[in-house]
Amino acid sequence: MKRVITFPKKLLEPIRDFLSREERKLEKRKKVLEKEDPFEDTRRLTDNAASDADAAEQAGHERVT
Repeated sequence: MKRVITFPKKLLEPIRDFLSREERKLEKRKKVLEKEDPFEDTRRLTDNAASDADAAEQAGHERVT
């Protein structure tokens, strides 16, 4: 038989608030990184860049993912 443990709301509210703030920060950071991802640039598809530029794009993409 499982026993359910309940915690006082007074204890959980600060934790929930902290986690909500952290989640918002991470979402903002994710959006910034997605904008910096060279693979998101649609011009990349028609660009016949040199292999060193392609390597730089790959490294930039790896940093974001």
